[in-house]
Amino acid sequence: AQMNSIEAVRNDRCLVFNIVSDNHISSDPESVKSNKSTLRNLKYLSDHMKIDATVHLGDIVAQRLSDNDGLSDESIFSIMSDYLDKLGSTGPELFAINGNHDGPEGNLYDEALWLNLVSAYDGPFVERYADSPYFYVDYPAQNLRCVFLSLPDNYPSGTQYYGFNPRSIKWLKSEAFNVEDGTDIIIFGHIPTITASHMSAGHMVNLSSFTGMCHAFNSHGTFRDRLVSCDYSSYGSSKILAYVSGHLHTDLLVMPDYEYEGTRNMPGGKKEPFTYKATLPCPEIIIGHNYFYGDSKDSRSNCGGRNYSRERKHYSQDLWDTMVYDPDTKKLHFIRFGAGEDRVIDPVQ
Repeated sequence: AQMNSIEAVRNDRCLVFNIVSDNHISSDPESVKSNKSTLRNLKYLSDHMKIDATVHLGDIVAQRLSDNDGLSDESIFSIMSDYLDKLGSTGPELFAINGNHDGPEGNLYDEALWLNLVSAYDGPFVERYADSPYFYVDYPAQNLRCVFLSLPDNYPSGTQYYGFNPRSIKWLKSEAFNVEDGTDIIIFGHIPTITASHMSAGHMVNLSSFTGMCHAFNSHGTFRDRLVSCDYSSYGSSKILAYVSGHLHTDLLVMPDYEYEGTRNMPGGKKEPFTYKATLPCPEIIIGHNYFYGDSKDSRSNCGGRNYSRERKHYSQDLWDTMVYDPDTKKLHFIRFGAGEDRVIDPVQ
């Protein structure tokens, strides 16, 4: 059914990406079975139709979670390396970005370790910033640039946090958002920009710099703050079409006018009322967690996202998307494999 849905919307100019997020691989038998199933299904799809790339949105492993407590850094490195090797066989290109569990014990992630892992998969068209986690890939035939962020990031002091290192803001201005007029952008990052649904991710450092740049880019205007000054008034048609992320373990489509009266988690297991509002001038597409935690029922998340029923030894055990981008209409089709629903985003509406 998924292959039929893809073929129904694709044409020769379309780009097709398989997108996976939040595997949380651990020693738990359910985790092992779930990830074998996902890899098998991804490989089957790429063997039977043209796929341009596989994208992983972060949190490959479950480091700092109970199942992996006590594992050495070498073991974590080995788990990630083995998974990336297998994931790399599911498409001609692999674009992987780090999540907040992809690092040694006690860290959100380790930049040097991560780069050692993923740079081996860089194809000839990956433009990585000075051996950093940030990179972009251009598709000239589609007038599209795909920008891949590192969230969380390392601060100059060496600490890790949710948000944007000042150097990433400068890179966005000088390189990633520096496109020829008429070239559009799709951004991929682990952490959604909508205020996250739990206390540890409720704040993103330098988020206002990033969102300010995005608004200026789409309005072909200017933006200035303490970190950056940018002028996009010379652009006539380029747009940021979408921001694609994971992390929240829920499916959510955040349009620029999105507002939801929900709750957020607080210390001690308490919840407090909280209003979630969109921060970007483009749609934000949040993809739920691939990891199968066991049989579950439909539910709503704190921020209004949808969690779907999932069953062991059933197609709903999987959860990932095939994104089909049509450069002529600029529509993005997110076609679901496993639990969930297809989504169609029209950024030009």
